[in-house]
Amino acid sequence: LLRRPGRGSAQPSVAVDDVLGGRLAARHLLGLGRRSLAFAGGPLEVTQVADRLQGAGEEVQSRGDATLEVITVAERTLAGGRAVAAQLLRRPPGRRPDAVFAVNDLLALGLLQALVAAGVRVPEDVAVIGYDDIEFAAASLIPLSSIRAPQDDFGAAAVELLLGLVDGTAHDTQLTHPPALVVRASTAGTDGTENKEKA
Repeated sequence: LLRRPGRGSAQPSVAVDDVLGGRLAARHLLGLGRRSLAFAGGPLEVTQVADRLQGAGEEVQSRGDATLEVITVAERTLAGGRAVAAQLLRRPPGRRPDAVFAVNDLLALGLLQALVAAGVRVPEDVAVIGYDDIEFAAASLIPLSSIRAPQDDFGAAAVELLLGLVDGTAHDTQLTHPPALVVRASTAGTDGTENKEKA
């Protein structure tokens, strides 16, 4: 139950609204004045990845004065993030995005590590935001901004849905919960204090 089914599926589920999460990430970066954004993630056939990209793309398109480059990766891992950084570092500084939305925190942390090691200033030169708000996000050398899924709500919602399916009282069998933006130093240049925002 605790995952998003494939598109068009009628399978009961409790999931995070990843389209909204993508919008929140892009909206935050745009609100900071960033206009050359990149989305790093893959494979694009994965529903969560596609939804996060869709949300970011919609938000960027609604602004009209910004761009969103898509950088696909085979692995959503620390190594994948370092590979994205290597790709960006091969470009002259003026041709790099000024913000990167990574599809998950591991990818973002690998990217962040490699950029800092190469002397790129985060967030001054490139802002970085991840997704999932894993424990290591806040503990990073530069604390990572992220999109947090409301995990505390998932278990209770899944139990309620399951009981409703058993006794026939479940009306909506595909439940989505809104994620929240957690702002840290990798985008805002703060001291690491958190700021949570929902849609």
